[in-house]
Amino acid sequence: MEHKKLFFETSIVWREKTTGVMVTPGADEPIEVATPIEFPDGAEGKWSPETLFLGAISSCYMTTFLSFAKRKNLAFINFRCHAAGVVEVIDGKLEFALVEVFPEVHLMEEEQKSIAEEILKRTEKYCLIGNSVKSKILYHHLITAEQESAMA
Repeated sequence: MEHKKLFFETSIVWREKTTGVMVTPGADEPIEVATPIEFPDGAEGKWSPETLFLGAISSCYMTTFLSFAKRKNLAFINFRCHAAGVVEVIDGKLEFALVEVFPEVHLMEEEQKSIAEEILKRTEKYCLIGNSVKSKILYHHLITAEQESAMA
C-alpha cells in the first residue's frame, strides 16, 4: 500500500454568544457547536468540542472496524460504539485524562467470535484518531451472536 499525505479541513463561523457553525468541504450539513453547559455561558442542546472529540474517536473506530470487517467477511447484524471521557486539570490545564470506548458487535454466527475479536484488536491498533490523541484510551469490547439472543 502506497503511503501518501491526506489533507482534511473544517471552518467555524461564530453566530452568537458561545455558538458557531462548523462546515467542511463535501459535507451536506453544517454542525452547530457551542461551549458545553458544564462551562460558563454554555449552550444546551449543541455539539461541543468535547463531544466532537469523543465522536471523532468512536466514529473513527467504527469506520476502521467496518474496513477490517469487510476484508474478513465478518457477518454482523449490528455495530455500536459508545465513548465516554473524563476531563481533569492536569499540570494546570484541562484535558481528557481518560477516554473509554465501548464497541459492541452483534454477529450472525457465534462461530465468527474469534474473527470479531481479532478485528476489534486490529481496530484498536490502527484507528487513526485513537492513535493521534495523547489521552489514555481504554477499550471494552462486547461481542454477542444471534444464537445467544435466541436463548435469552
